[in-house]
Amino acid sequence: SLYKNKKKSLVFVLFFAILALISIFISNKYLIELPKKGGIVNEIIIGSKVRFINPTIAISQVEKDMLPLIFSPLASRDRSGQIFESIANITPNDDKKSYLITLRDDIKFSNGQTLTSDDIIFTINKIKDPFIKSPLFSEFFGLHTKKIDDFNLEISMEKEYDQITNTFTKLYILPKKP
Repeated sequence: SLYKNKKKSLVFVLFFAILALISIFISNKYLIELPKKGGIVNEIIIGSKVRFINPTIAISQVEKDMLPLIFSPLASRDRSGQIFESIANITPNDDKKSYLITLRDDIKFSNGQTLTSDDIIFTINKIKDPFIKSPLFSEFFGLHTKKIDDFNLEISMEKEYDQITNTFTKLYILPKKP
């Protein structure tokens, strides 16, 4: 009788050991780990000097790589390269020379200030300022902004420009108020 109990216990242990191995195999093959929200991301760049952490005057590739870590663009690209609106709804008008930008009202800068249309107009004006000599100057030349209210503005161009949404992906927003 003692031998039968040991035999049953051994079968029981082997059954659960095999079940554990199968579950480990399945979890490693079909499940993926997702990062938890929060925490800190540290990035180090070796062998390069960063001169400007300002989206209107970033020149080197290192500086441009740092921009998405600090600033948000008006529009973004997903992994497949498609443009999507991350902080604003961008609606082209019928003439295709002007766009209505409607900002989300829940977007804030790291200092707690709400992103407004004044911030976008401020950033575009800095890019267009010939004294600053922004590398984005040519893409924003001839572009005009008109504030409608705190969360709506109109961006218009002198002539139709098909790549304007691509330009919006390069428009990292600076706060008007420091």
